Amino acid sequence: MKREKNWEIQYGALQKAIDNTAINYFWYYPKENLNIMSEKSCREYKCKSRYEGAPESFAKDFILPWEMDSFYHMCEKIKMGAETATEVFHRPDGVSTYRVTLTTVETDGEGEPQEVIGVIENDCLKQQMNIIEVLGEIYESNYYVDLRGKTFQEVRSNGYARKAIGRVGDVLEAVKTYCENLVEDTYYDIMKAFMDIETLPERLMETKSICVEYLSKTRKWYRASVLTHLHLA
Repeated sequence: MKREKNWEIQYGALQKAIDNTAINYFWYYPKENLNIMSEKSCREYKCKSRYEGAPESFAKDFILPWEMDSFYHMCEKIKMGAETATEVFHRPDGVSTYRVTLTTVETDGEGEPQEVIGVIENDCLKQQMNIIEVLGEIYESNYYVDLRGKTFQEVRSNGYARKAIGRVGDVLEAVKTYCENLVEDTYYDIMKAFMDIETLPERLMETKSICVEYLSKTRKWYRASVLTHLHLA
């Protein structure tokens, strides 16, 4: 009894933790042809809480016509005994995407799935990275910066910058290292101020981008830019 009570507390805590993320979820019962959506999913997607006749009824509300085959194939893999299956689908706007992962959590005596949990993840970060790659063709080095987490991730780079700051890491340390090793001394303070992520939100409140030109230690001129219309903050 105590073990069951502890499990209920842990399960409630897990649901609360998930509710504070960009993840949504639902339960799928293949033998009953039933989907039950979480309260969070119902709120965010304004969908029904139950889908009788699943997966077809669920697909009508969530899956675009030309992606139906991929969705049914994913469900069929689960029915055939796969422990997990995942696919990426487009939202109704035809541009943004989300990833659906089905995982079997309970089977019957014959190994057929009885209960499946579906997880819906927003794929917006991947889209942002793809956009940055396209725009980045005009720059030698490009980075995705998470202002909240104070981290950076390389999208593409020349060996010069990569050797100095690496591919991923703490953005505050990267700024310090970059300026000390790559920026000509007379432009050090200018670049340090420009790359100060603590003041970026305020400086970018009324504009989509800012830039500055600086001289490198190799005596070459460069332009550094920050783009905010990609929601990098």
